[in-house]
Amino acid sequence: MEKKKAVYLYCVTRANKFNAPGITGIDANTPVCFEHLENFVAVYNIIPLNTFVGTSAEENMKNIDWIGPRAMRHENVIERMMQESSVYPARFATLFSSMENLRETLHLKSGLISRFLNQTQHKCEYSLKGFINRKQLLEFLIKTKFKQEKKQLDGLSPGKKYFAQHQFNKKVETGINQWIKRRCGIFLDHLTKRNPEVSPRELFTEKTEKNNLEMMFNLAFLIHNDSKSAFLQEISQAEKEFSQTGISLVVSGPWAPYSFCKTTRGEGL
Repeated sequence: MEKKKAVYLYCVTRANKFNAPGITGIDANTPVCFEHLENFVAVYNIIPLNTFVGTSAEENMKNIDWIGPRAMRHENVIERMMQESSVYPARFATLFSSMENLRETLHLKSGLISRFLNQTQHKCEYSLKGFINRKQLLEFLIKTKFKQEKKQLDGLSPGKKYFAQHQFNKKVETGINQWIKRRCGIFLDHLTKRNPEVSPRELFTEKTEKNNLEMMFNLAFLIHNDSKSAFLQEISQAEKEFSQTGISLVVSGPWAPYSFCKTTRGEGL
């Protein structure tokens, strides 16, 4: 009995001619296919449906050793297409039941896709995360902003120091929050004025026994190719200024502009 097939979509692009023969997909053996539809091109493979649907597939999707290489190959296809044109990326494991279903879906969403490809022409996504180590920032502020108050506190008698310490701690905690809001606010204001296409992303914790970091912000920037160097240079300069404060910045990219499109898992975009 012939196994059921599915259409696995990598991305949609505008390029008409590809200088990319033999690009393989998630199975590492089969070259990807190109389907010309209206004014754009779908980049896809035909794969066995049970690769991602069914009991064994559900188990595989829990296995990072199985997902990892395939997700990397998925990204490699998209990154290669980005060298030719702007792309509307599909998320890992985006499936369609047939080519007819793919064509119909892309036809219905042709306006959205066209606008997105126009918006992202010659652009890519960068991720910027900001973290804080409050203990390190506390030490920094006591040595700088609260240096004089700390010196006076240490000179008090034990009786007076008990109550003064409580007031000092409250003042420092308020000062920490104000300092973070002001310094990070100035940095992000400058950065977003120069790079206004920004999408907020979900915050998550990074606290572990060895790494006591708290995430302050998680942003995606859509950056024009001509602005990459200036964008990265501004972040690098901020990293130097923050280096002793307990604030750290993590930038990554360039990536496909996932954060700026409405792709979802499952059939459809």
